[in-house]
Amino acid sequence: MTMLATMTIDDAGVRMKGATTKRQYKIKIEQESVGVAISIPGFGTSDMEPGAGPVIYLEMENGEPILRVWADIKTEEPTHKISLKGASEALRVN
Repeated sequence: MTMLATMTIDDAGVRMKGATTKRQYKIKIEQESVGVAISIPGFGTSDMEPGAGPVIYLEMENGEPILRVWADIKTEEPTHKISLKGASEALRVN
């Protein structure tokens, strides 16, 4: 994998007694041979070592962008396979 970026993102905020407590998370974005993997610290997949498994993967499949998400650490296969074909700008209604 080729590291594309490491960035820090803010938590949307957790409300506690009227105050907003913000946390920050350092995510990794890496290029693989057929897609881009996004890893979030503390989250992973069942078949990867702790801290080594991307939970989001974007790839092209026959010209169609596909987003794969591992929303359950107990499964090896993605829990969601989302086609982004419907978001094509060619489908925009003017």
